[in-house]
Amino acid sequence: MIWTWIYLETAMHILVDTSIWVDYFKSGANSAKLDVMLEDNLIAINDIILAELVSFLIIKNNIKLLNYCEASHCYP
Repeated sequence: MIWTWIYLETAMHILVDTSIWVDYFKSGANSAKLDVMLEDNLIAINDIILAELVSFLIIKNNIKLLNYCEASHCYP
């Protein structure tokens, strides 16, 4: 029981590439999996991917995901 708690607290984040985000926005085959990872706060992002996504999210007025990207784990 204690090991499970420690594992969940130290779980690594998953860096999601732009191609996966494009698939997600098109409601592709893996969009449900990404939804689960978003809900569990397992997604990480880097500056390049963030730069590619932000303009699209602003145009689509997707404030919820834009806020998530700004608050997510960011790797340079």
